[in-house]
Amino acid sequence: SFLKHISLPASGRRPGGPAACGDDLFGDGFLVELVAACEAALRCTDRFAQLGAGWVLRYCLVLPERADVRAATEAALRRAAPRMSKEGMRYALEQCTDKVLRAQLLAAVPRARAAAAHEAVIDNDTPA
Repeated sequence: SFLKHISLPASGRRPGGPAACGDDLFGDGFLVELVAACEAALRCTDRFAQLGAGWVLRYCLVLPERADVRAATEAALRRAAPRMSKEGMRYALEQCTDKVLRAQLLAAVPRARAAAAHEAVIDNDTPA
């Protein structure tokens, strides 16, 4: 397991995000491969697969010193947006400071069918 290679800092807390256990520990290309693995996980409609992948991608999206990882993450989110949950995308964009990118990606996520159906019923009940 890769966790045995990570030593705890003096505070006793595990460092957060992929940057704490990225290319320095596993070699060149690890973070880009991690993004690809998250994109594969986003093909699953399970809520926790979506949230977990979104959580990891949030840190990959904000690595300032790694433009390649950021570009790979942005491309993966654009490709996965049509099948992502709103909640998963919100997790991925939680620390994103690029408001244009954030708006584009959130707009690309389809609304939940149940919410859309509920709104249609409300719209039909509203007197004209």
